[in-house]
Amino acid sequence: MADSDRWRPSVAHVALLLPWIMAVVASRLPMGDNSFLWHITAGRLQTEQGSVLTTDPFSFTFSGQPWRTQAWLADIGFDALDGWFGLGFVTPLVALSALIVFGFVLATAYRYSRSVEATALVGVLTAWLAAIFLNPRPVLFSYALLAVVVAAAGHHRLRWILPLVVWVWASVHGSFVLGLGYIVLDGLRRRDRRAAGEALVGTFAATLTAHGIGVWRVLLDFAGSRESLSMITEWRTPNITGVELVPFLIGIVLLLVGAIKGRLRMADLWIIVPFLAFGLAATRSVFPAWIPLAPLVAVAVSGLPRATRSRTALPAPLVVAALLVVSIPVVVPLEGGLSDRFPVEAAGALEADHVFHDDVVGGYLIYRFAGARQVFVDDRAELYDGEFFRDVIATRAGTPTWREVFDERDIEQALLRVDDGLVEALESEGWQRVYADDSFVVLDEP
Repeated sequence: MADSDRWRPSVAHVALLLPWIMAVVASRLPMGDNSFLWHITAGRLQTEQGSVLTTDPFSFTFSGQPWRTQAWLADIGFDALDGWFGLGFVTPLVALSALIVFGFVLATAYRYSRSVEATALVGVLTAWLAAIFLNPRPVLFSYALLAVVVAAAGHHRLRWILPLVVWVWASVHGSFVLGLGYIVLDGLRRRDRRAAGEALVGTFAATLTAHGIGVWRVLLDFAGSRESLSMITEWRTPNITGVELVPFLIGIVLLLVGAIKGRLRMADLWIIVPFLAFGLAATRSVFPAWIPLAPLVAVAVSGLPRATRSRTALPAPLVVAALLVVSIPVVVPLEGGLSDRFPVEAAGALEADHVFHDDVVGGYLIYRFAGARQVFVDDRAELYDGEFFRDVIATRAGTPTWREVFDERDIEQALLRVDDGLVEALESEGWQRVYADDSFVVLDEP
């Protein structure tokens, strides 16, 4: 073999390690996701009663109303891990899940493009985009499972696992329909009729989960909660020109360039159009939409010049660079634990049964008191209607609505953020502070 044909590491190979930084750093950041916390308590309740939840057990405002936790299997797993390791299990869980996502995305990108340079570019964009999405909630598993579906669909040695993946996905998160949709769309792209059968078997597998036919009721309830979702930041239209989501915009531009240069086929539109539309619908949809698009972005840029490899240049500098990349997230002084979004100290001042608070606090209180204290509201948009969320927002702002809300719900205490307008409104009516710190205040009725 000629010396010029020998494999030598390039800058692109080092760039392939960048997702490692994001996976480990994200896992070591303080936890600020309130959805994750209430899922632990939901898992505990389901383990104790030996069945999935079908009514709301957590709030005094909607207690007993029909509600199903779409992530029953993830909930049970969270509870078991919390019992064994406490919240310390979060760091390895997030890191491992992120590495699975990155691994399958990059493997599929390389299989599509056969270009290390294109795969490295996709890896950088994927890691950048993933930064705000790697939270320890059940949707984290959906990213990994979608990456597996994209890798397995059309792969003659892997496609047999698709029904099993869909079954697991339907047990840990309601977004499993994305996987079914991708199987069908990819089959249309490849003109493979077997994909329809695989999607049909996957649909049947989803119905064999603990919820049975109720798994589809979960989706219908969620689809019917658009008004509530519109009041939650992550469900609003994404700003893809912002620094956090700009990789998605870069991907759109690269797809256009690839189409103009003839690197993409008309058939690829079966994937590109639906997932672009999905990604542009809500901030929360951007990253899951990117996962099926990433391999096609790699194809679109597969004509990038190959990294220059000198015959005489030693790979030592690149080896050193790779070691630095691998070590960065380990030496960065980041600690996990709960972020200051949660009233860890303030919750100790709660005594009343009916306390007013916001949705983030509600998720924490469900976890803190293991469901023994019912909450006013949390982030389950499929349970609380739009009118209720509007009242919560107006009440926090201190508008006259608060009197009607407090009277109707027999509110005796309020756990508020210090900048909530309601703090001043309550104090002007004689409510007394029983606790205060830099972030939260607890007030008792006069």
